[in-house]
Formats: sequence, structure tokens, C-alpha cells
Amino acid sequence: MDVIPQFVYAKQIEAGDEKRECRMKYTVDSAWPVSAFRFLIGFTIPFLVILVCHLVVFSMTQRRMTRGRTGSNKTLRVVISVVLSFFLCWIPLHIVDFLILTTPRVSSASPKLHLAHVIVLFLAYFNSCLNPLLYVCLGQSFKDSMNRSLRNILHFIEQSFRKRISNFC
Repeated sequence: MDVIPQFVYAKQIEAGDEKRECRMKYTVDSAWPVSAFRFLIGFTIPFLVILVCHLVVFSMTQRRMTRGRTGSNKTLRVVISVVLSFFLCWIPLHIVDFLILTTPRVSSASPKLHLAHVIVLFLAYFNSCLNPLLYVCLGQSFKDSMNRSLRNILHFIEQSFRKRISNFC
């Protein structure tokens, strides 16, 4: 749904002798509704879906856990991390979008806003990479496997070191 404005307002322009670019051509009247549409479809609805789904998962795991166990606390950490990471990664993009709308193109802040837009766009897309890392790194199985791996590495180093010393002597 977020691409509908792209189809409506995308225009091909000549950018040189043999180069063409696709640029968004918004009118003053269409820019605000398009940005509001993108905020609703691209942030508000996904944020609410993520929040509700993760709260349902948390409540289900909390009911299944016996009192005093730390599993529900770990689940809560994952839920908070995923929801907060979505919010912190995506809200700057929409803030900058609205700032661009309110800043005149001839303003000295305009080039800075366009640079900020590139940076916050990267941050928003980085959220897709961040989510799997949060699930893996905050999960108990990851910590257990990391501990086993580190112990195995240290054991390997110790064995290699002892073997070299015995060969040296």
C-alpha cells in the first residue's frame, strides 16, 4: 500500500543526454496527504501490529511459565527490544519526512535535511537486519551455545598449547 503514491507521482525526467531518472513530483496539495498516508501505512499500522503481536506472545509465555522463573523476563526483554528497535529505527524517517515538508527548498537547512533523510532511511532499513539479531542474541539458546563455543575454543587452545609444549620438551 505504501507504494501507491509512488505509482501516482513518479515521473521520468531527462538527467543528461543518455540518462533518465525517476523522480517523485508532488504538488503542494499532494505532499502532505502522501506523507500522512506513508506515516499511517508505513509506521503506525506496522507498529501497532508488532506491538499487539508481541504482547500476545508475551502474555501467552507468561501464563505458561511458573512463578519465579526468568523465562518471562527474557521474553519481556525480547518484546521490549523488538518493539523499541522498530520505533527508534523508523520514527526518525517520518520525522525527517515531515521536516522536509515544512522546510522551504531554498532554505540553508534543506541540504542538511536531505542528508539526514539518507541517514534515517538507512536506519529504517537497518531495522530489518536488527530484528533477527535481537531474537538470536537475547534468546537463552544463543547464550548457551555461545558459552559452549567459547569453552570449546578455550579447550582447543589449551590442548594445542600443551601439545606444542610437549613437542618442544
